[in-house]
Amino acid sequence: MGWRLRVSVSIEEIVNAIVDRIERDDIAGAAKLFESLSPPEALDVVVRLDSDSRRKLILASSLSNLVEVMARLPDEVIFEIASIKGVDDLAKIFSKLHVDDAADVLVKIPPKVRAEVLKVLPHELSAEIAKVMKYSPESVGGIMTTQVPVFEEDLTVGEAVSTYVNKVKLGLYDKHNYVYVVNKERKLVGRIDVRTLLTKPRELKLRDCAEKVNVHVNPLKDREEAARLTISYDLVEVPGRRPRWRVPGDRIT
Repeated sequence: MGWRLRVSVSIEEIVNAIVDRIERDDIAGAAKLFESLSPPEALDVVVRLDSDSRRKLILASSLSNLVEVMARLPDEVIFEIASIKGVDDLAKIFSKLHVDDAADVLVKIPPKVRAEVLKVLPHELSAEIAKVMKYSPESVGGIMTTQVPVFEEDLTVGEAVSTYVNKVKLGLYDKHNYVYVVNKERKLVGRIDVRTLLTKPRELKLRDCAEKVNVHVNPLKDREEAARLTISYDLVEVPGRRPRWRVPGDRIT
């Protein structure tokens, strides 16, 4: 199906066609149809697929038509790609990205995978990406993860728990002990122990049950600083405050 012939075909129809092929176990056919899409179409389609169908498609496709729009993909889709594709395949994708986009996407994947991809990429490219990321392998930023549960303070406990449970089932979080609460500017408000969250009244606002966090670590510091803080304050996790010259947000080591 060529691009011109698809002008009058809606995204929903394309999604249905891909799902139909997957359900008939024609994964190769689904991948072929997906790879014929333009980058904007591919983006629209991949975010509309359910996780199971998307994972099968990711495994079978080169994802070459997602390169141009990779930085616009939701975090959970990037996480799925990173967990399904091998390091060599990921390196091929990142080698085609603009350095800024590569840096933005890399910080969203698990630290171990991130480090492996940077090792496989050509040295000059890897160095340029690392320079944009500003985090050396020996820094706190080099080992921290963004795959932790973060919710806005205005949400109710019930709303947060529903989203949390769904994302846990999909494997979208790294190992963690707390749910982190932020305001609309994405600044850290506090945290809630996961087990405590599950026992709180469902109508309660997160801001009203979040415990204030008094210890943070600068992502640019040596990783030994994070280790020192965890020992000194008897912590199992340390929030990292992202420098304001990058996109605002709090990250967790």
